[in-house]
Amino acid sequence: MPDTLALSRATTLIPFLHFLDELGAPVDRALEQGHLPLRLRDMPGCYVATKLNWDFVGRMARQEDIADLGLRVGHGAGVSMLGRTLYGRLDQAPTLAHALQTFCEHAGRESTGMSCWVTTDEGQVEVHLRKTFGPTTRGYRQTEWLGLMATVTVAQLFLGPTWEPNSISLRSVGPVPELACALFPSTRFVTGQPRVFIGFGREALGHSRILAPGSPRFRRPEAWNSEGSYEPPAEGLFGALAQSLEPYLADGYPDVTLGARIADMSVRTLQRRLSLLGVSYSTVVDEARLRIASRLLGATGMPSLEIARAVGYSDASHFARAFRRLTGLSPREYRSQAGQIEAE
Repeated sequence: MPDTLALSRATTLIPFLHFLDELGAPVDRALEQGHLPLRLRDMPGCYVATKLNWDFVGRMARQEDIADLGLRVGHGAGVSMLGRTLYGRLDQAPTLAHALQTFCEHAGRESTGMSCWVTTDEGQVEVHLRKTFGPTTRGYRQTEWLGLMATVTVAQLFLGPTWEPNSISLRSVGPVPELACALFPSTRFVTGQPRVFIGFGREALGHSRILAPGSPRFRRPEAWNSEGSYEPPAEGLFGALAQSLEPYLADGYPDVTLGARIADMSVRTLQRRLSLLGVSYSTVVDEARLRIASRLLGATGMPSLEIARAVGYSDASHFARAFRRLTGLSPREYRSQAGQIEAE
């Protein structure tokens, strides 16, 4: 059994929410049924459990009868699905070769259940994607196309918005979506393969960044200018579970049943696994609360009552007692040391 859980940054799911919102689909109800936090649209930097993420997407694709949902969302989202931090690194890459290396090195920070790498053979470049789950998992086909479109988008930043790969290899079976054939009319598609990748000529690797690709897909989202800092994904079951609980806290205490669903195990198994680490589930929740509270106290002037509510406490005094118990400092003392002044 794995010693951690796969996490995906909300930037991988938010484009699906926006797309489905525009269709008038019952997104909030589906999020609740899928045990996902309702505030995801406003928290692009947070992490959610990958399995819950793609299970939601798979169910919505079937419910709304959109078999190519991942492809449609991936194409429409453009650079926004790469996330601000990864896009910033790609923007500094001098050539496509450097950009692909950066993408492969940092893509796992956006989704820890994904890995990617580049191979070259006789002039052919292949950019490979691998997921921790396979084609039989609900939502796999959608995330497969989303990952491929993210890879294509990286290449198009250097080769232009009309560029298409020579080949696309997929593990999923069934007909290639009509939209894919329309977007990439010269590309050769192969399905039911052991590997997922896009292939193209090696000469493309030396191309430098195109400053104005001329497509809305390549515009930096305005929301990026006001977003807070993006943290890397936590490692280990304790850290990853605490991080995945953060976006739920504003709605109250996330009970152990929810924690078990996020970790994809029974309550008893979760408690046993945590016990082996020398902690309890309540300790995990405390860690999640402390992470958020420390960030808000140290980097903002938000009133203590608002911070208390953001981490699931009904009043500031209860929050202050818990914070002192965990840190040895009152929220005011912690904020004073960080040089922040509380808002009136």
